[in-house]
Amino acid sequence: GSADIATRQNLQLRGIRIEDIPDIFRRFETVGLTSIRDLQLTTQAMRAYYELHREGKMIQRVSMGLELNPDQADRLESMIAPLGITPGFGDHWLRLDGIAEFNPGSMMREDYSNAPGNKGVANLTAERYTNAARVANRYGWRLAPHVDGDRAMDFVIDAFEAADRDSSLRNKRWVVEHAVISHPDQMERLWRMGVMISGQAQPNEGAAGLVARYGPRADRALPAREWVEHGLLVSTGSDWPGPENNPF
Repeated sequence: GSADIATRQNLQLRGIRIEDIPDIFRRFETVGLTSIRDLQLTTQAMRAYYELHREGKMIQRVSMGLELNPDQADRLESMIAPLGITPGFGDHWLRLDGIAEFNPGSMMREDYSNAPGNKGVANLTAERYTNAARVANRYGWRLAPHVDGDRAMDFVIDAFEAADRDSSLRNKRWVVEHAVISHPDQMERLWRMGVMISGQAQPNEGAAGLVARYGPRADRALPAREWVEHGLLVSTGSDWPGPENNPF
């Protein structure tokens, strides 16, 4: 197969050959992993997993997320309406997860410590983001967006609340990914909707960069105990293939 390069905070090589996947599965097993969430997948990547499943070669349980980029927000309905399936479709080896990574942009309430005057920028308007969240909810899909700044968290929560007003998100397992910087007011809003947090621990591997970017706010990075104390359901992960695949 051909390589698929995705731009996030780093370039990541995401496309691999189907015949390489079992070996990658075995590498996951060596660090104690038996199940993975593989988000932001193209339909071609999903078909690769399906071929392995059809051939009986799935040795990891895989939950697949459908890729949605900010420039595709207005096309979401045309993407999911014809499918007739929703997250949870599949079996214990391979199933649909949700819609990712749908990054609203790196945005902070206050300036970045290492870039005075810069609070970051949105990748799309709040109206377009909110409309996409409402469409996802209407068709029974859940969002799992990349969120790495506190203003980005506000942006996403506003959209989630609009979708929640249409039809409650509680028990639909909507989730925010990364959630590097968050505050008690945001935790309360997430809790009210039953939204979960998947708080990847990889920023702690580069603490110097974290402090440079956020300054004293780095003390609030990934406050897992506080999330739990606010009643949030919390998971974690490696964000591989950026950092290492070992989340422990």
